[in-house]
Amino acid sequence: FFFFFLHTVLTGVLGSVDIMDDLKLCYGLLNGLAQITFKRSTSVTLEFLKGELFPDTPQQDFDALCDKYTPILKNLLQQDADVSKVAEVVAASSQDLSEAQVAALGKFWKANKAKIVEYVQENIGWNTQLTQVAWRVEVVTRTAKEAVNETIATVELKTDKEQKNTHHFEIDASMATQLVSTLAAIDASLE
Repeated sequence: FFFFFLHTVLTGVLGSVDIMDDLKLCYGLLNGLAQITFKRSTSVTLEFLKGELFPDTPQQDFDALCDKYTPILKNLLQQDADVSKVAEVVAASSQDLSEAQVAALGKFWKANKAKIVEYVQENIGWNTQLTQVAWRVEVVTRTAKEAVNETIATVELKTDKEQKNTHHFEIDASMATQLVSTLAAIDASLE
């Protein structure tokens, strides 16, 4: 009852008291959203964050917080923003954050940007090694509706030793010519 009374009095005297002005809560939410959004963590969920950080906050308000901060984090990453640009990214996002929230966001970004970039690179399957290339040529002579005589190549690229990252695609003669010229340009630039 006392906390409800205190919150009511403070809200009446100070206007809206924003829970995200608490540095620890803001930092915790940002960390959790980064884990969910960029690391794709299965151990951290929105329900977990709400229960741990905001158990008394109505679900609508918590969802609004997540909807407010997740796009900002994505914009910071997309723009490869450094700490000095955090306030600009927030202003461009048209989100209304207090100075304390922008400062907390800047502190979080400074401490976690490298980790977030690493999470994203892990999740996109970035690998500097092409381990295997396989291909075959197929001639399509008939479809269900008409007779055709089309030659296509099916290409398979493997980018890891466990062969978990295998990519298949089909190309026709014109696409093969374009691919060969692109690879020739890459080869020339490597020499």
